[in-house]
Amino acid sequence: MTKLYYILFVSLVLTVQICATDYMVSGAGTAAANGIYVEFGTNGEKPAYRMDIGSGSYYYLFYNVDWASWMISTSIPVSDYPDYYSSASTDLPPSTDWFEYEGYSPVPTVEIAGPKISYSASTFTESTANDGSIDNSTPIIITHNNFEGATFTGTNGNNFVTEGKVIVSNLPAGLTAVITRTGATTLSATITGMANSHNNVNDISNLTFTFQNSAFSGGNASAVGNATKSDLAINFIQTYLVASSGGDYTTIAAAITNCTNGDIINLAPETFTEAGLNINTNITIKGLGAGISIVQAAVSQGTASNSVFILNNSIITIDGVTIRYGKAEYGAAIIGGYLTLKNSEVCYNDANFAAIRPQKIIIINSTIHHNNAPSASECSGIAFNTANNSITNTTISNNSGGYCMIFGGGTLNIMNSTICNNTSGLRINYGNFIVGNTIFANNGTSDFHVVYGIDSFTDNGYNVVKYQQVTGTPTNWQFNNVNNILYNYKADGSASNEWTRNNLLMANQNLNISGTLASNNSTIGTQTLALANGSFAIDAGTNSGAPTTDQRGAGRNGTTDIGAYEWWNDEGALPVELSSFTAVFNKNKVVLAWETATEISNYRFEIEKSLDSKKLTDINFSKIGFVEGQGNSNSPKQYSFIDENPVNGNYLYRLKQIDNNGDFTYSENIAVTINVLPIEYSLSQNYPNPFNPTTNIKFGLPNAENVKIIIYNMLGQEIKTLINQTLNAGTYTLIWNGENDFGVMVTSGTYLYRIITDNYTETKKLMLIK
Repeated sequence: MTKLYYILFVSLVLTVQICATDYMVSGAGTAAANGIYVEFGTNGEKPAYRMDIGSGSYYYLFYNVDWASWMISTSIPVSDYPDYYSSASTDLPPSTDWFEYEGYSPVPTVEIAGPKISYSASTFTESTANDGSIDNSTPIIITHNNFEGATFTGTNGNNFVTEGKVIVSNLPAGLTAVITRTGATTLSATITGMANSHNNVNDISNLTFTFQNSAFSGGNASAVGNATKSDLAINFIQTYLVASSGGDYTTIAAAITNCTNGDIINLAPETFTEAGLNINTNITIKGLGAGISIVQAAVSQGTASNSVFILNNSIITIDGVTIRYGKAEYGAAIIGGYLTLKNSEVCYNDANFAAIRPQKIIIINSTIHHNNAPSASECSGIAFNTANNSITNTTISNNSGGYCMIFGGGTLNIMNSTICNNTSGLRINYGNFIVGNTIFANNGTSDFHVVYGIDSFTDNGYNVVKYQQVTGTPTNWQFNNVNNILYNYKADGSASNEWTRNNLLMANQNLNISGTLASNNSTIGTQTLALANGSFAIDAGTNSGAPTTDQRGAGRNGTTDIGAYEWWNDEGALPVELSSFTAVFNKNKVVLAWETATEISNYRFEIEKSLDSKKLTDINFSKIGFVEGQGNSNSPKQYSFIDENPVNGNYLYRLKQIDNNGDFTYSENIAVTINVLPIEYSLSQNYPNPFNPTTNIKFGLPNAENVKIIIYNMLGQEIKTLINQTLNAGTYTLIWNGENDFGVMVTSGTYLYRIITDNYTETKKLMLIK
């Protein structure tokens, strides 16, 4: 921020105030600035306020006639720069629109001092089960500011709703609000039950909590700020399937248009060619895996004229998707928004500055590769500017034409990742950088280019380039085993010694890493760079803070390796290498068979089953059995399992392989259509019985043959022939509507129905009532 380098002198006129208003300053990054400010006079014909913070020193909230109207400072007249200022010209202190000067972020909120309650959030969101229930994993916390010792009444565990201390209005049918006292100044708000209607059209934004006098120790709800809150929201989640056929929409753009916050777009296993996908809501886009569900801006690289995704201040999760062929000035694949990228790949995008350029990003189990920037001074991969960003279990490789990453502010935390074989590595302008268990190697111009307040770099034995001065102060660097790095040099030419070093593997080590991206038995779907036996990275990391599996989904093998790939004794294979897996419906049973090529520490296989559905969120696997593993094996092993009593329908089966240390991975899903055939003849009792106007008659045939089903009256006269034809073996249901062969309704009474085949005859009674 630009400083105003002059001293302000103001005069202060003190007058006696009657019924003065006090103000509360809260939320300021400079903690000493928070508190109650008491009106004690005027300044520039505006009221002036001060807070006693001890030792004879005071903070003042006062008016100034120059560049700032209101200030929070440590002295008056102003002989130093204020902590915070506002240019608002209001007669009374503004509540918002404050800016930091000498103070720390965040800026404060200023409000009239008094008892007040605040809410940690304002929206309740439906659970991912999409059944109308609310996700209460993070309750909304209601906090009393404890002004002058005021508290909530009662004891912990009291429900303020059932006790009548809070009246809840506009709650959808089927839901119940629960507001529980958890402390003298805290309540926990949750919503139980299942909403009768829970589509997007049922979202509400006027859920109201009205606190009664009995809720507060002062006994006066009208004196408590926010005692009535009428803008709480309930957001119901909608799931959509995008597919060329059989889905809710055929294009991602159409699905996005109809989404509201929290909705989920499921992508079919196909390629969608769509560019400039503008997203203005907070949603999840979920595919079936990298290389399976693909979103591209054009049919080939270099031919597009827009980014793939444009996130307009949205909070977005993209999971299991390939994003490619975008072309734009900034953010060719993804630009803007608060992005979580999981189990995905971003590749073959062209941008002058970064394939991915979000406001904030979290990357997990993903691969960023073969993106291109036209200039060596630009960025081909990811640009970080502000906020808290993190990269975990991620491979960044083969990006060309510029830095694979540029970090220009905020915080960047990289853990167990591999950044290799790019034209240039990571350029750090300023900010907080933390790295652990991570490889930087073979990145052309430099693995690291650290820029910090100098005119240029010179080649002093490191792989360096020159660059202009960049302002800002870097802090919290962590490096280890450092080579191939652009160090900061002080003005006198000496090397900076401001670094601490920990678990970072640079070039010029015995790395033994593959130069080619490959699946390497991944259960996630993204590609990695495999380590080979003898690599310096093996067992060289730290287990503290490391993810429990590597990018491929493989469990840790002893001490955590450095990088996104965990090496095993069989040179990179997963603990259990599954070579085949089949499921076949035969003779009214489902027979599952699988084979492993090798096994390490294999405890067991659990067999899981789910109804198949076009909605990914409707797939709910449950365990139906298990088979013990072989432990350790270097030879093929065969396994099988029989689902003895399947029910007709479409089902998915999968294997959950569990290691001796508790780590587990899943196999691919196998779809099976089940049509159970009867093993004997049968004629079921009709349902309903008695009936009006129709009834169902169910029967079974173990073999293909001619079958008759005839309705008789009690005199043995034929009334209606329901069927007389040859049928295949199977189970069937017929409907009788009470009419005879001439289409005339028969009278109420008891009738007989008989099945007649070459090998089977049976008769039962039914009753028609009117």
